[in-house]
Amino acid sequence: MFMGWKTDDFASSGARPVVERRRDARGAGHGIVAGTLVSTAMGWRPVEALMVGDEVMTFDGGLQRITGLSRASLWTGQAECPRAMWPIRVPAGLMGNRRELVLMPEETVVIESDTAEDMYDDPFALMPALALIEMPGVERVCPNTEIEVVSISFAEDQVIYVEGSALIFCPTGAAGEPIGMAAILSEEFNGTASSAYQVLSLDDARLLASCIVAEQAARGVPTAAPARIAA
Repeated sequence: MFMGWKTDDFASSGARPVVERRRDARGAGHGIVAGTLVSTAMGWRPVEALMVGDEVMTFDGGLQRITGLSRASLWTGQAECPRAMWPIRVPAGLMGNRRELVLMPEETVVIESDTAEDMYDDPFALMPALALIEMPGVERVCPNTEIEVVSISFAEDQVIYVEGSALIFCPTGAAGEPIGMAAILSEEFNGTASSAYQVLSLDDARLLASCIVAEQAARGVPTAAPARIAA
């Protein structure tokens, strides 16, 4: 069974694209799924249409230029995709997304909730997309075609808008060689003063998502109703 990445790396230096095929699952699950609309200086554009130098609207820094971009084929379709690599389907409205959104399990998203503020003294929390499984209507789906994912990065860590007001975290190391959640959560990545963003561990993120659902239930909010989530 072949599980590998086919990556085209585009450096800001203008170097010729490099195509590399990997025979391990390193980085599997990370990246923005092709077809996802991103807010840019030229309006909403599919992530796969973006190029180094394009300006993207960010949550904290306004328009920022893309400095690195990579494309990858997550799954070749030559064998059944392992469940751990299945994408996550998020219903429209749950994260501020105008339409159904497909996320890779290791992508990092941002949620806004009163529960997050109670738990972490900050209404915004960064969490692995996999933790959204705890939310109503979210499910993992088995891919039946090859999935292209795109990773973009900027001079500094940024949070970008996708599909409306949904928010996705783009760390500076996201473009180029694919990275996995272990690297994103490592002390080396998040434990430095250079990063203004801290990502919850998967366990803490699942706990937060469960608490949000429990809080809604206590208020009598139907379980199928969208949570107030920014991403």
